[in-house]
Amino acid sequence: MFLSRLGEKSGLFGILAPRRRKHGHAAQEASIRVDENEQRQASNNQDNGDHLPINNTNKSKRAKKVSDARERQQTLQEHIIRKRRLDAQQKAETEAESRGAFCKKQRVKYHNKLLGKWDDAVIVGVHYDDGPDKPYYTIRY
Repeated sequence: MFLSRLGEKSGLFGILAPRRRKHGHAAQEASIRVDENEQRQASNNQDNGDHLPINNTNKSKRAKKVSDARERQQTLQEHIIRKRRLDAQQKAETEAESRGAFCKKQRVKYHNKLLGKWDDAVIVGVHYDDGPDKPYYTIRY
């Protein structure tokens, strides 16, 4: 009790624990706080070089830019993966060619002797049951 009287007399009590105001004043203060916050945001936007006010159209534009950036990044990653796979396939084909054979997933021309027809085919499997110098292949065409 002694401390609260001392706080009232010195004026610290009003700073540390101000009394509540009536409802009309509270609503007015809330609108003033909102206006101050909007002014701070506007000044922050100007400092960052972004002079557009914050609204739904600008938010949607920003969201679109973010999604476009994500799509570009995903496309780039897919391109990198395809490039790695292609390089690995070319390396495997070069090694197989040096041995005089084909490698798995290699595209080849298949001659169907019964029909006398040439078809595009993909080697699905390479088998060395008869020895390393006599491979045979499983194909899909």
